[in-house]
Amino acid sequence: MEFVRGQRDQLLGGVEVLAEFADSPETADYAAMQKRMEDAAPDLAESAWGHKYFVLTHPHKLDEFHVEHYQDFNLIRLLQVPPPTPGRYSAAGRFVALARELDAPMNHLAKVLVRRNGSPYRHRRVDVGEGPEGETLWRTIRDGKVIGFGGREIGDLAEAGSAAALRKKLRETFDWTAKEASRVGRELWNLWKYSSEGDLVLVCRGSTVLGVSRILGEYRFEPESPVPHQRPVEWLDLDEWTLKSTEPLKRNLDSIRADFRAQVDIERRLLDALPKPPPKVVPGPVQLSGTPGRIQRVLERKGQVILYGPPGTGKTYWAERTAKEIAARRVLGRPFDQLSEDEKARVFGAGDQGHVRMCSFHPAYGYEDFIEGYRPRTEDGKLSFAVEGGIFRRVGAAAADEVEVLLALGVPEPGALTARDDHRHPNRCVESQQVRPFELLRFIEVHGEPPGQSSKSPS
Repeated sequence: MEFVRGQRDQLLGGVEVLAEFADSPETADYAAMQKRMEDAAPDLAESAWGHKYFVLTHPHKLDEFHVEHYQDFNLIRLLQVPPPTPGRYSAAGRFVALARELDAPMNHLAKVLVRRNGSPYRHRRVDVGEGPEGETLWRTIRDGKVIGFGGREIGDLAEAGSAAALRKKLRETFDWTAKEASRVGRELWNLWKYSSEGDLVLVCRGSTVLGVSRILGEYRFEPESPVPHQRPVEWLDLDEWTLKSTEPLKRNLDSIRADFRAQVDIERRLLDALPKPPPKVVPGPVQLSGTPGRIQRVLERKGQVILYGPPGTGKTYWAERTAKEIAARRVLGRPFDQLSEDEKARVFGAGDQGHVRMCSFHPAYGYEDFIEGYRPRTEDGKLSFAVEGGIFRRVGAAAADEVEVLLALGVPEPGALTARDDHRHPNRCVESQQVRPFELLRFIEVHGEPPGQSSKSPS
């Protein structure tokens, strides 16, 4: 019980420290926060579960990366050098500032960064050496799209068993000293055990970087190759440049750990080396006239349109016509009537095709049809259930990849459809399963009487 009370007191002490800071602390305040949190909760502040608890109590002051390595990685991917003060709280100010700049909740920011940056990887280096041998090795691994070493005499590393056994085999095979066997053994172990798919490998000659690659697969032994111990890679950059690093390379394929600035320089170099996509020409907005023009102005001003009235007054006609006209002009740059049949089908196709989709609500139409729900399916003669998206989810997925998707809905009465969106961005939605943000133009057609009036027979 004494231990439990101690843990409780530390949690409460950490909460009190966080409460003393403003709701939007400045980045500079986080170095002091780090020291005070360590003093208030010495056993819990730097644990992952302790940090998670403090995030739950103060979600606007702390980021949601509960491991320091993840914080550093995401900052480096954002081309920011992590703060010099180590700890889970000193780096939080960077993420808080970014969330404030984007006007986004902290948990949304974390999900976006994970989706953009992926899982953490290492920045590793290999020095091919000087002279003809170094040039030959560089050309071999470059043209073969591999990272690897020689030494076919020792056979497949997978049969080595352990690092100690590998060092022993190196000493016996090449009559090396213990120091030489230890260095080469560690390099081979780096290749086989410590490197991971996704790691970046810089091939260098001294401080000159000859190429940057990303590991694509597992270790393999190719005895006929000049580099029999190898991993497949893809080359991301093959232009020479100079890497200034304060961390000397002791063994090939060692990762750069403490020199954050060098890691940022590598990421910046790769970002600059990416091929720039051609500029996308998007036709400028064209203002429609008449009834479509009125609908368009409301749509641009409010983000949604509601057409209401008794049956037979042209609600469906004007909704469909306006949606097709806006989509045709924005996507293809021409009026709908001037499009070919294939282009018209691209704008207003059947089913889940086209930039304009139609959906009519009726009494039997439920949440499962519109958003998502479990649907039965048969696999190997057995009945099972799986979550399938409704039209709203499907339109959202299409909107994430297409220029624009307009959705026309027929709703029995005003207020029957409620969209829960981010209050700061009324047109921004998030898919519930994939947590994938997308923009959706809401275009709602209501069959029935105007608000405040009843309709005995809505169509």
